Amino acid sequence: MSLLFHTAWENAEVWRAALRDALDGEAVEPLEGGGEADVAVVWNAPPRAFAAVPRLKLVCSLGAGVDHLLSLSPVLPGDIRFSRLVDPVMAERMALHVLAVVLRRHRNLDLFERQQRDRHWRRLFHDDAADTTVAVLGQGSLGRPVAAALAAAGFKVVGWARSPRTDLSWPVYSGMDGLHEAVAGAAFVVAVLPLTAETRSILSAPLFAMMRPGAYLVNVGRGEQMVARDLLDALDAGRLSGAALDAFESEPLPPESPLWSRREILITPHVASLSNPATGARAIAAEICRFRSEGILRNEVFCDRQY
Repeated sequence: MSLLFHTAWENAEVWRAALRDALDGEAVEPLEGGGEADVAVVWNAPPRAFAAVPRLKLVCSLGAGVDHLLSLSPVLPGDIRFSRLVDPVMAERMALHVLAVVLRRHRNLDLFERQQRDRHWRRLFHDDAADTTVAVLGQGSLGRPVAAALAAAGFKVVGWARSPRTDLSWPVYSGMDGLHEAVAGAAFVVAVLPLTAETRSILSAPLFAMMRPGAYLVNVGRGEQMVARDLLDALDAGRLSGAALDAFESEPLPPESPLWSRREILITPHVASLSNPATGARAIAAEICRFRSEGILRNEVFCDRQY
């Protein structure tokens, strides 16, 4: 058998080699060449490239995001199945990134950086973590580890999810009715959400109006969930004190974007949870082997749910 592969990432060849090793030397060929392969592993593959792959049965994502897979659904046969990448290393990386940006703001490190540039000595005080609520929007394979890391650091954590959850050690609100309750008292609101019809543009003026004045926004989900103009307006009005943004509707973020020049905003280039070729390839290989031998997918993406 052979595997088809597509990504424009800088480490594409590292991924190709890791997949080949994880699948015991199976050939890993370019998707654009087509062929008789039954599986493709991709990130942002052009839909036209699938036209020459008549025996395709499974498409696997190279990352946790799946909206790029869902965009393929209308142009591929209805019996093709999709799988997301679930890798504990990615969850750990996401949790550490969010914990770092929350601690940076919580301990006033961003403000001390500004004071240092101005050679200004002034003590700033902060609440204890136990008195600081962090709302984590999204309780999936990345959102749960994020919430757990924040709770372990001593923060009061609340969650928000599409459906009720009773199996976690922090309270989880659900549905659009529970969103206000989740964010109203939070000093930090962290978005770790999949992109769906419900979550598109969710980080916008209506949500910001629900948040307590001076709250801080962290978006490590999808860029299409944030309305940049509404964020800037909320900062100008003092509704929000700042934001840490890792995902953007257009990437790379254009040089002319006004987000670059706002000192209240920390911008990182979509690095919160980079997939690891060594561990990620093994996770993908295990999913492929289960699918080929038993028809089972542990991390299946369902188009009707949009994740």
